Amino acid sequence: MEESFRVSQEVSFQGASRTYRPVTPEKVYARGAEDYFFLWVEHRTKELGAIFTYGGLVYPNAIRSIDKFKQLLKIAVDDSKSLSEKIDAPWEDISGFGGDKLIAKKIVFLYYPDTIVPIFKTDHLEYAVRKLGIEDRELDERARKSYRREYSSLTLGQKYELLNNLLLEIKNSVEEFRDWDNACFMKFIYDFYLYSIPRGLSREGKTLTPLRREGLLFSPVDELGVACLFFTYNKELGFPYIVKASSKFPDVTAIDKDGETTCIELEYKSSDFILHGHPKGECDYIVC
Repeated sequence: MEESFRVSQEVSFQGASRTYRPVTPEKVYARGAEDYFFLWVEHRTKELGAIFTYGGLVYPNAIRSIDKFKQLLKIAVDDSKSLSEKIDAPWEDISGFGGDKLIAKKIVFLYYPDTIVPIFKTDHLEYAVRKLGIEDRELDERARKSYRREYSSLTLGQKYELLNNLLLEIKNSVEEFRDWDNACFMKFIYDFYLYSIPRGLSREGKTLTPLRREGLLFSPVDELGVACLFFTYNKELGFPYIVKASSKFPDVTAIDKDGETTCIELEYKSSDFILHGHPKGECDYIVC
């Protein structure tokens, strides 16, 4: 195993096949060549989880420390090692491979795509699990149960292992997600949450609760979400015909099941109606 490595040869969201090739410096990194190890790790499997290494400037360092790199690869594919042990291996001994260890995480994922969700930045993982309803208190509980320490005291590898396991649990708890491979689930998370990560990432924010089978995947966190949910269920709520929808008060004019024209104001919380100064006598319903 020390003299071989596996790389993905067929890229798709259904997974990647594996082949074996000898580890030689020119196969590890050869700028401009059409096939080498890190070309697959960073570029040809980009759709399976992207990493960025400043144009590959760090990859020659693996060649300069080729024996150390072989030892790390051996750890990365050792089935007896936990995910945290693989990431906490001394990758930082190769210049540019430390920090958040994105290169190590991507390599390990390519060997174990069925057990890892390919989100590699730690702050992205933390933001994702919080958006999916995991609070800091639960992170600490999970950390104490698995590692006998609070989450903030975990090693980088332990955090990665814990967060990855949480995402897999969430994925498997929602029936619609169970048949997705992990790369598809990663793409869903980025499309719906991570592409809009705010600057100055905060642990504060509203908790999202999965609605599972409904059109709106998570419970609303603002007035726009309430509007989306209302227009999904307006018939079931007794308003089969929408005459007008507007951003001005009242938000909706509808015809109810009795054929009467009604005015409806949409709010995230009912108290917002008063805060916005809306006149009570000019709408028939508040939907919140």
